[in-house]
Amino acid sequence: MTETLKGSLRTEVVIADEKGSGNANHRYLIRDNETGDTLGEINFQNGPIKEVGVNGISHEDLLAIVAHRLKCFQAGPFSCRENALALTKIQEALHWLAHRTSGRQERGVEGTHQE
Repeated sequence: MTETLKGSLRTEVVIADEKGSGNANHRYLIRDNETGDTLGEINFQNGPIKEVGVNGISHEDLLAIVAHRLKCFQAGPFSCRENALALTKIQEALHWLAHRTSGRQERGVEGTHQE
């Protein structure tokens, strides 16, 4: 069974794999609701980098892209309060993910399946 998530008004996000490492999915397709065309694909890291190497993007990569786009909009004619609030929350998410990584590095478990 294929699971879908709500995307934007014209898109849906299709979860395109089974849950794996960490009980998370790793492959997502973004499709046009009207045509069914695949507009994009996102592949997240699957497995610890120290064990399997880099094979996908991180949460931080995806959030950095969205933060950059919002910063660009905020510097142009589409600046608005909602974009500023969304950008703040994305920056906060990046902060907490970096905090988690720092703690894992201090414990010597970053890049592994260890807690």
